Order: sequence, then C-alpha cells, then structure tokens
Amino acid sequence: MWFWLLTIAGLLFMAVKVLRYIQSLRTISLHSRYVFITGCDSGFGLSLALRLDKMGCRVIAACLMPSKAKELDDMTSERVTTVVMDVTKDEDIERAVKKVTSVLPQGTGLWGLVNNAGV
Repeated sequence: MWFWLLTIAGLLFMAVKVLRYIQSLRTISLHSRYVFITGCDSGFGLSLALRLDKMGCRVIAACLMPSKAKELDDMTSERVTTVVMDVTKDEDIERAVKKVTSVLPQGTGLWGLVNNAGV
C-alpha cells in the first residue's frame, strides 16, 4: 500500500514539474521584439498596435493619414513609432524602410510584420 501511495505522489510531483516547464516555454518576453504594422489608422491595425504596446512590444505603426498617426502617438507609449505611409507609393515605402532601419537596434530585425493596409 505504501508503495502505491509513494508511486502516485511521485508521479503527481513529476506531472506538476513537467506542466510548469511547459508553461514557462509559452511565456515570451515582448520587450525586445519589434513588429511593423501597416493600416493602423483604424480597425484591426489600430487595435493590434494598441494591444502590442500594452503587452510591452515595440511597434512601428504605418498610417495613411498624418492626423491618425498623431492620434496613435497620443494614445500609446514611447514604444510605438508611427510613420505616414501609402502602400501604393514607392517613395512612402522607401521612407518607411529608412524609418524602420533607424528604429531597430544594430544587428536585429523585425520579429513580426502585419500587412494590414488595404489597397
């Protein structure tokens, strides 16, 4: 009887250890992650930029309208950088690329890209 009780206790102990290990793998620190999102004027892009900012992620948010970029700047922390960009104009895209490369630390890249802008 003691053998079975000790065996069950040991198995439960190991199960808890394994579950805690798996749970620790799911936790990702977003504080050093950079995500570029287009279409942040409203809707999904805006919601995602706000959500990622609250989670501690660094966000580079592209807006079509300068007024919307200003509103987003006012609503978010210093982790969010806005850029005005029309995805159909090459010069705007080039300016956004320069902005992204200036924001990213040396030797790092984007962790995510959300191409949400409508054409």
